[in-house]
Parts: sequence; structure tokens; C-alpha cells
Amino acid sequence: MKPRDALPKSPEPRAECRMLDMNNEQTFSDIQSFENSLGIQGAPSREIFNKAVELGGMIAIAIYDGDRIIGMSYLRTRSHPSGSIRILRNLPVESVFTFGTVVVPDARGEGLQNLLFKKRIEVIRSLGKETLIGSFYGENGASVRTVFNIGGRVLLYEHDISQSGSKDIPQLIFEIDTTILNTEKEEINAKDAMTPDAALEALERGDAKIVVLIKSLGREGADIEARKAMEQILASDYVGCALQTVSTDENGVRMNGLLFRHLSTFPPDVAKRLKERKEKIKSLI
Repeated sequence: MKPRDALPKSPEPRAECRMLDMNNEQTFSDIQSFENSLGIQGAPSREIFNKAVELGGMIAIAIYDGDRIIGMSYLRTRSHPSGSIRILRNLPVESVFTFGTVVVPDARGEGLQNLLFKKRIEVIRSLGKETLIGSFYGENGASVRTVFNIGGRVLLYEHDISQSGSKDIPQLIFEIDTTILNTEKEEINAKDAMTPDAALEALERGDAKIVVLIKSLGREGADIEARKAMEQILASDYVGCALQTVSTDENGVRMNGLLFRHLSTFPPDVAKRLKERKEKIKSLI
């Protein structure tokens, strides 16, 4: 299938995005220094790094401001049996999995996430792939918006996409399908945003569109009720298509409206493709 629409433009970044040579000694040093500087747990040891290179199919993309890395993301382009993410045990041949995306705090808000996504899509197209699969936490409004802005959709909600057996870090699974990019930018009216209970009532009615009100709290203050509602909605024939801040509460906490559309609201060919993608990814996680 051919891409139908061009990717949206993002703000001009202050830095250069590069695909790194995984066989270069300097690449390991740069990545290790970057992750150590952010206090990221599990910054790659030489043994872990060598194993990743040996398995193949891993691409690192970095944003440089001069000689300093200020943002990174990784891609896995093929399956491998020892991956910590279950979907990587049998990654679809048309897909690439993205993980480990981070931008340093002093460079956020400059369009660098968009730059990373555009570079990743450029890479997957050059490889003859069609889709980019990844995950994020539902309360992370910035990441959710970036995925929608670059043409992605939320397809599933999973408690654990790894092999760890942990059930306490639920995540939304997104896909950027370059054959059916999400180019319709939908505005969300604050009056349409529903409490989780109201959203579940809308699900029972089979409403064409459901807007879940979700707090932007991050992992430390999870909006449990909203998470439960999102899980049930995405277990049915809905996909997430847009997000925007609709209000703030009495403590100044952002309240986001996350829009879900029923597959019946899409053109038949798009609905068929999205349903197939949901089912395929669900079978792998």
C-alpha cells in the first residue's frame, strides 16, 4: 500500500538528527554518556551493547546539538527471541518497533520529538517497511500529542508488553501506519469530554466518538479510572485519534480529552486495515 498523505511539518529544531553507526566505538561512548547523564537505569554496558549489535536489526537515532546528544530513540527492525518486549519475539515483517525515546529536559518543547519521529519514518520507508509500533503512558500528554501530530493512532491498551510479568505499568500501544496516516486534525470541545464512568456508558451505547477525560499526572499519580475506561474502549472496535488539553482542575493539573473513534466512522478500506492491525498487534503482546 502506498502512503496517502505527506507527513505534517514540525517546528524547525535547533539541532541535527543522525542515524548512528552501531559498529562504531564512539557510538557506544556517546550513548553511554548520554544515558548516564540523565540517570537512566540500565545505561548500556559493553556486554549489552555488543549483544544488541550481534542480534542485528537495531538502529539508534540521535539528535546532536554540536557534539552533545540531546535526544535519542531506538528502532528494532526484525524479530529476536531474547528481547525484553514480547512483540519483538515475532515482529511483523512490515513493522518496526520503536523504544527508548528521550529528550533532555532543557531541550523539550522545541519540536525535537517530531524530528525524531520524522527521522524514524524516513528510515522505515527506506527499509521498505510500512508501520512504526511503540507505546507510551496514557497520562503522558506530550508523547500522546506527538504521535497524533505525526500521523499515528492508538490501537490497544496493555498492562504489560514485556516478558517481566509486571502488571503495574499499563501502556497505550500506538502505530504510525504510513499507508493510512491520521491527517484529520480533530478539535475536541471541552463539553464533550466525559468522566470515565460516562465514557463507559457511551461505550455501552456504541457511540461513534468517545472523549475520555484524563489527568496529566504521569506514572507517579496515575489516573486509574481513566486507565480502566481506556482499556475497555480499546478492547472494542475503537482507535484513539486525537488529544488536547480541555481544562485544569483546582490544583492546576491538566485535564486532557483523549478522543476515540469507532471503526465504523472510517472509510471501509481504512476501517478494515485498522481492524487487521489491531488484531495482529494484539496477537503478539
